[in-house]
Amino acid sequence: MNTMTKFTALGILLAGSLSGMQMAHAFSDPNDTDCYNEVNGTPALFSMWDWFQRGDSGCLVNDKVWTLKSIDNDLTQAVAEGIQVSFNATGPGLLTQQINLSPPVQPFPGTGFFTFDYTGVILDEDKVFTKVDLDVDKPDADTDTSVTKRVYEYDPLGDDAPGDLLATLTSSGGGVDAPLVPNPRAIWVSEEVNVTDADSINSVTNVFEQTRIPEPISTTLIGAGLIGLAALRRRRSTKA
Repeated sequence: MNTMTKFTALGILLAGSLSGMQMAHAFSDPNDTDCYNEVNGTPALFSMWDWFQRGDSGCLVNDKVWTLKSIDNDLTQAVAEGIQVSFNATGPGLLTQQINLSPPVQPFPGTGFFTFDYTGVILDEDKVFTKVDLDVDKPDADTDTSVTKRVYEYDPLGDDAPGDLLATLTSSGGGVDAPLVPNPRAIWVSEEVNVTDADSINSVTNVFEQTRIPEPISTTLIGAGLIGLAALRRRRSTKA
């Protein structure tokens, strides 16, 4: 077994309470095309090994920082160098974050059992993750190649380890999704990719959806409106 554990390069600078999670991150320039070209909005491609080598600086994509924590088992440096990673912010208001893993050329750069862990942290304290999607593209549906993803809660202010399990998704081809409850601002993702044949997988696409937390006054107004509607219905029922 070939195991690589990432050493801290720059670290995460965090300030504030656990509830507020006021975070400042020692990230790279968001216009650094090694991760994501935010100027023209097109996703930049670089290797999984490049992502791993960035250490805790991770990749800043809009309001989120994605950090590759570890690669393990058959996922050697040679294989990681042959896997392209692209970050793409999609959807209305850039509320959907897509991470795509694919080989630059076919076939896939190796066979075996590949595992890797990464974290995603939303820097905007008013937003949370709500849903995760996993889509596995295979040229042949009959192959046994599969991907399993586990999403955990993650506390950037605590131990650098996964917290409670939120969702488990497995795909042998096609897309699956699951809600993330409770809605976290930070997640730890563990992925297991079982490639049985070098020609049996084209890409793995991960999509993370997020939403903005309603402001307290908005929540109060909504609650007052619902109470008012209930009272109005009772009045109409009484008159009838």
